[in-house]
Amino acid sequence: MEYHDNGNVKKEVNYVGGVKHGEYKVYHRNGNICAEGNFVNGKREGKHTHYFVTGGKYREIQYENDAITRGYREWTYAHEKIREYDDLCLRGLQSKL
Repeated sequence: MEYHDNGNVKKEVNYVGGVKHGEYKVYHRNGNICAEGNFVNGKREGKHTHYFVTGGKYREIQYENDAITRGYREWTYAHEKIREYDDLCLRGLQSKL
């Protein structure tokens, strides 16, 4: 576990054999969640969610074996969905994340 200089938790990450494995959570300095998701043998797996410092959802990405699958969504600071990609549009997005 890592901590911010103010004592709040910064990061909770599990490692197995030096490789990320299992759930992870990253926190903003104010204690609100920043990101959460899951790793399997060092590769992103399942839904990974990122949040604004105020706590609202910013981005949601589905991964399978470290590749984006089944969609990508983004929201504005005012909680309005601004982007959503389906499976057909993800090929070009892979290299940008």
